[in-house]
Amino acid sequence: MAECLRAYIQDHRAKFETAFAKPIPSSPDVINVLETALARADEGVAKALKEGKKLARKADERRRILGIAEAFASGDDPRLIGFLDEITALAPSHWRTVVERRAARPQLFQRALEEASAVALDVTFPDRVYPRAEAERRRNQGKRARERIDSIISGLSDPNLRNQVKYAILQTLHVFYAYDELMVSKKGERSVKNLLSAFEGFITRP
Repeated sequence: MAECLRAYIQDHRAKFETAFAKPIPSSPDVINVLETALARADEGVAKALKEGKKLARKADERRRILGIAEAFASGDDPRLIGFLDEITALAPSHWRTVVERRAARPQLFQRALEEASAVALDVTFPDRVYPRAEAERRRNQGKRARERIDSIISGLSDPNLRNQVKYAILQTLHVFYAYDELMVSKKGERSVKNLLSAFEGFITRP
């Protein structure tokens, strides 16, 4: 990548100098800085991929130990389906409690979402930590889950509450996009616990 960038800059040197109204230094300092930055970025990506694959192996083993590996691989995650089925039965008063709990600790839920969504992105991105077919299967599972939201919130007459509930569900679903990958690390387990805490007493914790 650094070599391609070097060639691009040299090939378009005149355009760069015109755009910035100053000549590019003849010394290799600029290129060296860019190469160093790119090298560090590549190292970061490699480290993240290695960690992601490690979580994936642990997650596969966790599903085998729990005896859900076959069910998980052959269809939608039963824990995700269970969550959606349970919240379908919540009354407006329950949803107000969920929304109030989230509003009382916005930073906690935001941090949990960021942690969970980062792992979810890794497992649903083709050929990152899982083969393309598995990543796409999980993305489709997430799509089907999101498609159920409108029917879940259809009984809420207050449009403001309905929007807040939809937002809460969308965020919480990140838990189930990569449930096992999250549960095999302390940081991930914490994000699962925190995101689901808004529903405490209303759902069965997976």
